[in-house]
Amino acid sequence: MIPAGPEMAVNKASVSVLDIDPTMLIQMVLFFIAFLVLKKILFKPVLAVLEERRQRTSKMREEAEDLRAEASDTLADYERRLEEVRAEANAEKQKMKAAAWDAEQKMLANVSSQAADMVEKSRQEIEKDTEKLKSELTKEIDTYAYSIASRILERDVGKEGPKQ
Repeated sequence: MIPAGPEMAVNKASVSVLDIDPTMLIQMVLFFIAFLVLKKILFKPVLAVLEERRQRTSKMREEAEDLRAEASDTLADYERRLEEVRAEANAEKQKMKAAAWDAEQKMLANVSSQAADMVEKSRQEIEKDTEKLKSELTKEIDTYAYSIASRILERDVGKEGPKQ
């Protein structure tokens, strides 16, 4: 049986906690050599690959930011140009509306003038015809008056007066 408890504590106290012997020194030297070999063969290449990856990632991020800034500038430029084109189109539209309005007013004035001229000519023709008819009727009024008087009186009434 293995004694447990306080008896074991006495045996441990007699043995030193760190006992350095030659095998431990050999293990330390082997560990250091293994560390140097692994550092040269494994750690340096892996760290170099990781550093290269970090640099590439950083460079790509910077390029992406540059492209994003360029795209933003390009978009702002296109929006500015679009606004300028819209403003020019609106100005042209207003100019065309004004020109159309002027043309419409000129046409209306021309048509109104032509209508007024036509009305005036018609009025003058009517006046002329009226004067002509008055003149003709005035010439014939005596004839019609004698004719009507003769029919009413049932006797011939001449121009020189009543016949007896």
